[in-house]
Amino acid sequence: MRITDDIVKDQDLLRAVSDPEALTKLGTYNWWDGWWRCDPRNAFEELIQLLWNDQGLPETVAGFEYWNNVNQATGGVGWHRDCDEKTRAASGRVITPMAGQVYYMHVENLSGGFLEVSDAQNMSLISSETLERVRPKTNRMIYHDPSLLHRVSPVHAGLRHAFLANVWNSKPATFDLGDCVDAQFQPV
Repeated sequence: MRITDDIVKDQDLLRAVSDPEALTKLGTYNWWDGWWRCDPRNAFEELIQLLWNDQGLPETVAGFEYWNNVNQATGGVGWHRDCDEKTRAASGRVITPMAGQVYYMHVENLSGGFLEVSDAQNMSLISSETLERVRPKTNRMIYHDPSLLHRVSPVHAGLRHAFLANVWNSKPATFDLGDCVDAQFQPV
């Protein structure tokens, strides 16, 4: 896991990705083939290019899955591994991305909401020895292995708005019907 604070310096880009209208145009899940195949189609893809361009991605990369996540005092996100959601739903097979990132767009008066990552093989083995914990902070970037168990700890108060992207070696079945899909994998 690598953490970089104050990673985005471009104030126009920060405003663009925080625009509520732009956020409503995103599907639950989104796909982009990457800047080496096509220009960014929106501010979120510009952000992906900025965050990943200097990370030494291998030539095998097919592209990026991306979405945003707003957590408030209604809870967190349970333990999971990021995967091709459509394949998991259809067959139970878990195919994971090669790398992932969490970028905190906006954090305000937050209590809880930590990113917790464990290298334990299953949830029953998670302990303080297997756990890394990162406090959310506006304009903080975390590169991590999304195939490891991870979660957002319960949010007790405040706002945690994160933009997430995963790097894939092959395009997930989640996007068989389009590059922007809802939770039922239908085009939006």
